[in-house]
Amino acid sequence: MEGLKNQLASEWAEHDIRVNNINPGYVDTEILSDDPEMRAAWKKRMLQDSFADPEDIAPLAAYLASDASSYVTGTSVLIDGGYTVR
Repeated sequence: MEGLKNQLASEWAEHDIRVNNINPGYVDTEILSDDPEMRAAWKKRMLQDSFADPEDIAPLAAYLASDASSYVTGTSVLIDGGYTVR
């Protein structure tokens, strides 16, 4: 995804089209595993003691889609509750 994001950001910048990645951690949706052991293992590695809700990711998407981020392109934003810190 990083390569695709970089390529598209490079190609589309001249058309004032911004391309960014949102890299979420585990989001509590229907596709997240129901296996209690798997969920416990994932939570153990997180700094925060809960999975994200879609509403936790949405403000970042809204920001990147808004004029407030008009100078942001070709970047990736990690939003994972501290999972990758450990």
